[in-house]
Parts: sequence; structure tokens; C-alpha cells
Amino acid sequence: MQTFSDIPRYYTCAIPSCTQPAIRCRRCAVCKKHRCARHEARRYHYCPSDGEISDEDWNKRIADEVADILAKLNIPALLDLAQSLNDNKLCVFEPGQYSPPSASIMGGTNYHAWLIFEDGERWLLRTPRVGLDLVPPDVFEYIVTSEYATLKFLETTSIPAPRAFSFGLSSDPANKLGIDYLLIQALPGRPYKRGDATLGQSNHVLEQIADMMIKLSQLPFSAAGSLITSSEGNTKIGPVSSNRFIHLYPSGPHNSPTDYFADTARQYLDLIADGQLHERCPVEAYLFYSLLLSRSEELSPKAGAATDMDALHSRFFLKHVDDKDDHLLVDDDHNITGIIDWQSARIVPAIEAFGPSILTSDLDRLVSGKGGLTQDDRKLADALRSRGHEGLAQCVEVGDLVRTFMFGPDADSSPAQARAFLGNMLPRLGIHAKVDQWIQEQQELFKKTEKGRKVLSKIQELLDLQKE
Repeated sequence: MQTFSDIPRYYTCAIPSCTQPAIRCRRCAVCKKHRCARHEARRYHYCPSDGEISDEDWNKRIADEVADILAKLNIPALLDLAQSLNDNKLCVFEPGQYSPPSASIMGGTNYHAWLIFEDGERWLLRTPRVGLDLVPPDVFEYIVTSEYATLKFLETTSIPAPRAFSFGLSSDPANKLGIDYLLIQALPGRPYKRGDATLGQSNHVLEQIADMMIKLSQLPFSAAGSLITSSEGNTKIGPVSSNRFIHLYPSGPHNSPTDYFADTARQYLDLIADGQLHERCPVEAYLFYSLLLSRSEELSPKAGAATDMDALHSRFFLKHVDDKDDHLLVDDDHNITGIIDWQSARIVPAIEAFGPSILTSDLDRLVSGKGGLTQDDRKLADALRSRGHEGLAQCVEVGDLVRTFMFGPDADSSPAQARAFLGNMLPRLGIHAKVDQWIQEQQELFKKTEKGRKVLSKIQELLDLQKE
């Protein structure tokens, strides 16, 4: 582990004279300040929490954010660009509104607006919600760059992703639009809602997912990372852009599954010990990612000689990181018309790329650490096996631990919640001990090494600061 002073931080605490790192991906919507774990406590931070903000105030903040985006956007330059990219067809700009029935135009990290051409063709302007100020501009810019490269790669495949026409970065003097942006195709269909689908509709979607997994399995890469566009205009593998929570700085590429999983664990371990993540439950979270680090080699197992899974083991494949259900667009017959929201897509080991996903998970069991294969997981494995892809089916059947490790405990977990999560994980790893006893044993082991003592001291310092 690097020294704590060398650990990258998104932001420094905004309180005067405080030099501690701010908690990642958290900024008060009221005072608009980033705070460290100590100064996030109620005795220092008096603003209402998100749950205490009235709907009226919340909607006003969203409206103000949209207004700020539109004020920065050079709309005439946008129209000129779009028309030049589409045979000089005339188009109009239609801003997205964050209110029913169009609330979906604003995602958790992106704002969308429409470009409507004279022949009825529709494009989307997709721009990060930088006004939230959750991550530094350089991280968002890398994510935008990588999403564009990912979409350009997908254009060469039969995966129904949006075409990407242009992108721009706010730091680029040549970008006349004034914001980070992607210009992409607006696909037909409506977001798929797993909970609203009938059994027949759900099964039909899973059958199509199996077909798309097979297509992606035929497009291997040599390392783990994220796609970027080279100066020559070619697509290549660059650092992993982040994860679905945007907690991590870009890292890699990684040449082995073990290196990829271990790097994810090490980044989390450093950030937890530094007070940038899981500040309420640092002991439990640190031990969870210590488990990921210790199991990083066995998370991508070989199934045996001459099997499909063995052939997949040393290769890497494109993975959508937010595959929960509404990343799919479907028509009235639940045919998939598009796969959208490729932000932070990654090239990952086969066990993660083709393992069980959020879409097929029991979300309550996933967020509690209990995990376990679901009926939908098994249906997906059966669909792959019936198509002659035994290796992909095995990835689904043995990848449940990877799904849990890469999802992880919630960053806002209380100590009790994180301890329960950890307690549910232990038996899945063959550790048959009560969680309190196991945590105590691990802390004693940490005390036996200089590195372990430094970590325990840093975590205790973090906990003490929150008590002041």
C-alpha cells in the first residue's frame, strides 16, 4: 500500500484549515461543499439530508441544474455541428425536462436533450451532470472519451447500441459547445422493467440476452481496461475508466484477471483507510476488500482442460457495468431494440463479463451479501448451454461471488449493515465463524505486521475524528 499522502483524492475537504480528503462522490446539494468524514458529521454540517429536503425544493434544485447546463451550452453551435454531421439536414433543439412523464431524460449522472431533424430522425445530446460536482472533471472527461470509443466499437458489431456521431470535452479549446458531450442516435423502444414483465416476456428477454452474450464472446481482447480512441482514430484498450459507482480513478490496463481483481481491491483498501469511502464502516469494508484481494486469483477459475471456459479464462470481453434492466430498450413484444448507457463500460475477465448480472439477480440478496444463483440466472445458463456455449453457461453458474465482490457493500452502510453483509459473505467463502469473532481475529493478524498496524491506526484515527 502506498503512503496515505500519495493516495489520489477527488477533492479536499472544503472546511477552512482542514487538509483531509473529502468523501468520494458526495457533495452537499445545499451548501455545495465536499467534506471529509469528520466534517460530514451533524455537529459540523447542519444542512438537511436528501431525505429531509421537500419535493418542492428538490425539484427546484434539479430545475436550477438544468438551467445551468443550458446556460453553458452553445445551442447554435450544437445545431451547426449536428446538421454538418447529418447531410446538412435542418434540426431543432428540444431540452429534456426533469418532470413526469419525461423524468427519464435525466439519469443519475447524465442529462439528455433531443435533436430532432426535419425528416423525423432523432439524436440525443448526452452530457455529464458536472453540476453535481461528484467527481473531478478529468475523470468525467475520460469517461466521456471512453464511452464514445465503446459506441464506435459497437458500431462494428451486431449489438444494438446507439451510433455515436461526435463527442467533445469542455477542456478542449476547439469544442464550441462549451460542455462535455456525446451526440448519439436515439433508439426506438421503451426502458425494460423486469418487475413489470410477465414470465413469458422475461424469458424472451433472457433468450435475447444469451444471443448477445454469445456475440460479445466472439470479440475477445488481450487485456482488462476500457476502450479509448487513439490519435490515429483507432480503438484501443486504455485504463479502466472507473466502476459503476464512479468510485475509482482510471487504472490499468491489466494483463491478467488476477491483476484486474487485485487492483480493484487495492484501490478500495487505500480509499477506505484514507477516509474517502465507507467512512461509517471502515473496519468491515476494509476486511471485505481484503477478502477480494486474497481471493483475486481464484475468482477467475479454469474449469478444466479443453473446455470452453478454459479457453475464455485468459481473454477479456466488453461488459456493460449498469446492466440492471432499464439499460435495455424493448418494443411492445419485448424484442430488444437497443442497449443504452454504456458509460464506464469495461473490458473485463470472462467470469465477470459473462457471469450473473444485476439484471438476473435477487437485488435484496445481492445488497445484503447473501447472493446465490436465481431462477433467472439458471434460465440464462440453460439458454447459453442450449445454444452450444457450455463455457458461457459455466461462467453464469460459478460467477456469483464475482457479482457480489464487484457490487460490494453500500458506501453509506452503517457499521451494523456492513457487518451483516460481511457475515453473509463468510460462509460463501468457506469461512465458518461468527462475524464478530472473525473480525477480531483479522484485527489481531493485522497487528502482527507493520503495514497492518498502520492501517489499523489510520482507521482508528478516522473513527476518532468522527466522534469529536
